[in-house]
Amino acid sequence: MSKSLANLDARRRVCEHCAATFIAGRSDQRFCTDLCRLRRWRSRKGISSARGASGQQRLDALSAEIDRLEAQVVELRQVHLALRETLTTCQCTRSIADQRNS
Repeated sequence: MSKSLANLDARRRVCEHCAATFIAGRSDQRFCTDLCRLRRWRSRKGISSARGASGQQRLDALSAEIDRLEAQVVELRQVHLALRETLTTCQCTRSIADQRNS
């Protein structure tokens, strides 16, 4: 067996996540891709990715986000109206003061 083939055999590994065989680029490489490495880490930590979430979970998350944004829009409209009223009051007060000084 040639030296290069022996080297390839020594670097041949089985991915610890998906069990695919691959040629390791590093001596400590345990996963075939970064995606497998991340999926294994997420599964060990109990973290679900957005892609792994069920359709209903995504809909629930989006619905909650829509509710939050709608509440924010209502609040911003109220602030906008209050600012317009304050501006109108200031302009009226200024106009009356200008008329008295003339």
